[in-house]
Amino acid sequence: MSSKRATGVPDEETARRRLWALSHDLYVVIGKTDGSYRLTNPAWETGLGYPDGSLIGRRFDELSHPDDLGAVSEIYESLVSTGTLSEFEMRMRAADGSHRWYRWSGFVDGDDVICYGRDVHETKLREHELAKRASDGGRIWRSTGDLFVTL
Repeated sequence: MSSKRATGVPDEETARRRLWALSHDLYVVIGKTDGSYRLTNPAWETGLGYPDGSLIGRRFDELSHPDDLGAVSEIYESLVSTGTLSEFEMRMRAADGSHRWYRWSGFVDGDDVICYGRDVHETKLREHELAKRASDGGRIWRSTGDLFVTL
């Protein structure tokens, strides 16, 4: 079977394989009943440092930040029962032990849970810094009583 139709457009399977291989988003297939990784795309290595195939058989929640574990378990149960997940943010442990924020979406397909996660780490850090600055600015204002202007 040719990888291109007569129109020069890649066939559906070829397009899927390219998307899987070239995406910067994390793609994962998880076993619905046991919660174990069945398949991951190459972005897991570039994003979190896990070599291809190294996560297969491990549980999905092993990489969750300890503070997110309860919410992650609840969201997974909801995903399995409703069949869909839309934009859940959590911290994932990288191979070097650091954590990065990812925004996940997914769906159930038979015995599989298929999810994709987008790295939102830098955005979360900026949001945190802005909130901290706003909080710090309020304390400065209250403590000095002076007019505080920033440009």
